[in-house]
Amino acid sequence: MEAAQFAPGQTLFLPSPHAAYEPCVVESCTGMGASAILKVHTLAQPTKSLEIPPDQLCHVCEADPLSLKGAPDMVKFANLTEGALLHNLRVRYGKDQIYSAAGAILLSVNPFKPLGGVYTKEAMAECQVKNKGRGGV
Repeated sequence: MEAAQFAPGQTLFLPSPHAAYEPCVVESCTGMGASAILKVHTLAQPTKSLEIPPDQLCHVCEADPLSLKGAPDMVKFANLTEGALLHNLRVRYGKDQIYSAAGAILLSVNPFKPLGGVYTKEAMAECQVKNKGRGGV
């Protein structure tokens, strides 16, 4: 049995011209490195198979399961990659969760609309409690 760089069923992030990185699932993979033959399907189009060109393989990265769900703190990712970070922010933006953390670093994405529940007294108090352990207020 030949070694493979990625396992069937594994979720990866594939560079995408319209979404920066798009989650995809490995259908098959043979070989390693630049000589690998990788076939995937995106989560958006599970019936359409794609073969990744050899020159694009270096841009494919493993998907952290927490990033697929939209985790509030990205320091908990086992594999913090550009794809995981951008996808996580996109998922949270879609849920109107515009604030995300990477440890003590706060990231914010402009929602381009009013978000009524973000700045309530309850939400601010919850944020203060969460940030006490990080040296926050």
